[in-house]
Amino acid sequence: AMDLSLSSKIREGLRAKGHSDTDINDMLRKPQNQRFEERAKAILKDATGQTVPALDNTLWSDVSTHRTVVRQGVTHSNAEPEKADAEKVVNDFLRLAQLIRTIPVP
Repeated sequence: AMDLSLSSKIREGLRAKGHSDTDINDMLRKPQNQRFEERAKAILKDATGQTVPALDNTLWSDVSTHRTVVRQGVTHSNAEPEKADAEKVVNDFLRLAQLIRTIPVP
């Protein structure tokens, strides 16, 4: 949900600036634009004038850690997080997705 919210907001902002869907797709598919951090900072700033860290830097820091430690850790091992940890990760991801959706598009 978080990645989708980010991509949707980028698309919304770039469309408002007159970019075509084809141009947006091409830009987002470039290898240098695949990283979540790049999209959350530079690309979103270009699209809306806002970065994700500026919405809530503490939440951004937590989500960045979750993505590295929990998401990647679970993906590359058989270890599952404790229920309380998993709930915090999901709740933080959903909170950040909601904040992204509320960014106004100029």
